[in-house]
Order: sequence, then C-alpha cells, then structure tokens
Amino acid sequence: MGTSAVKKIRVSERDAVLREFTALMRVSIDHIREHSRVPIEEEDLLAAAVTGLLEAMRGYDPSVDRSFRSFAELSMRRAMLDEVRRAADFYHHIKIQPVGPAEATHHAPKLTFGFDRKGHKFH
Repeated sequence: MGTSAVKKIRVSERDAVLREFTALMRVSIDHIREHSRVPIEEEDLLAAAVTGLLEAMRGYDPSVDRSFRSFAELSMRRAMLDEVRRAADFYHHIKIQPVGPAEATHHAPKLTFGFDRKGHKFH
C-alpha cells in the first residue's frame, strides 16, 4: 500500500472517529473480559482498542480495503487479543481455578501462584 493512497486524518476527524467507535469498544471489551480466562484490566483493553483504531485510521486504504468500519473493527479486535495474549504470557505460571456461575459475577477467579498451566507445582 503506497503512502500516497493513505489519507491523512486531521485531529478533529480522529476525535469524531474515536467517539463513533467508543460504544463498539465497550461492547468488545466486555465480551473479551467475560470470556477470557486471563485476568486483564479494562483500561489495558481500552488502550489496546484505541491503539488498534488509530492504526486502522493510519493504514486504511479505500481502494484496497473493505469498508472502514470492518477494517477498524478487525484492527481493534486484533490489538485487544494481542493484549490478552501478553497478559496470558505474564500469567502463564498461574493456575486459574474455575468458579461457579453464581460466583463469577461477584468474585474474580482464584489465582494460585506456583503452578504451571497443567496444575503441576514448580520446584
């Protein structure tokens, strides 16, 4: 993709796009946090989503890519999942105990340090 085909986005346009995608970011963040077995902060996912959206604004080429909305959604989701993977790498030595459905809404998963992914204790 040539840089001449990429439209430079002004600050006012960037802010408008950020406002437009805020609701989608919130829904995606809630979905990822609900289904992730890795404890991850909402702020970390939000920062990743904004980064993905800004990258989409810089890299979107209307002559090559599909609609901007589809391109931006994919870019944001990819950035958020990369953040989940980074958190999973950080917590790779932690065994997350499952909680029942009633407890899931009130308590975070129990973290047990000193265990690998299969539950074997580190020596």
